[in-house]
Amino acid sequence: MLTARYELVTVGPPVAPAAALPGKLLGTRASVPRVAHVAGVAKAAALGACYVVPNEIICGTLARVLGLPVPPGCLVMTEDTPERLGTLHYVSLDFNLGGRPLAPADVPAFVAHDESLASALVVFDAWVLNGDRHAHNIFFDPATTQTMIFDYGDALFGTQPRGVRHLEAQRGRLNVAKHVVPPHLTRLGGPKRGIERVQALPPFVVEDAVASAVGAGLTEEEATFGVDFLVERAQRLPGLLKRERARFTGIRPEAWQAF
Repeated sequence: MLTARYELVTVGPPVAPAAALPGKLLGTRASVPRVAHVAGVAKAAALGACYVVPNEIICGTLARVLGLPVPPGCLVMTEDTPERLGTLHYVSLDFNLGGRPLAPADVPAFVAHDESLASALVVFDAWVLNGDRHAHNIFFDPATTQTMIFDYGDALFGTQPRGVRHLEAQRGRLNVAKHVVPPHLTRLGGPKRGIERVQALPPFVVEDAVASAVGAGLTEEEATFGVDFLVERAQRLPGLLKRERARFTGIRPEAWQAF
């Protein structure tokens, strides 16, 4: 369960007049539903990043299904003006309560605290082609151990308007060459469990996640290909990881024999 804290901007009035509320809520101020405005981080498609919104939708949905600590998000359309049409954004809740740029994560400390989570992150990023995992898009607070994973705008369908061709080109690649976590893993149990969880997802979960991005920068044809790609890639993960075992420098070479 995700138990992160998010920035509350304002709290508005109750969502209904007191007379309209059920009797059991009257007199229990804390239980009365109110309007709350929270801060969010918004991303929109731009030149050179045409799939950023569908990538965030699909990867965020699948990550949360698997229990990874990814901020909740939603689609928001900016208001039309006489000068321009409204723009579709993917907005994730802002967990940066300090309001300052986030410091890069202490990756060794993150892995040492929860190697199972770190392993699941590597497996998931490999599954969705997220090769852009660096210390600035992992948040780990050593004092509270709060952890958040974010930034999937460059994953899956990539950035350029190639879509399906990009997926085809990456089919046989693990795509973790720049991932900061693999060198710090010490055991294969975590990656094994991560792969088992990905492979255990029913196909309809993948279908629903991808379908939610249709019309938000993704076509029906791209969605169909994306579902087939992800379902097949889940089965390829063990072989892909083993082929790139040299990148997991903290795991003994002989441990891979039984992987």
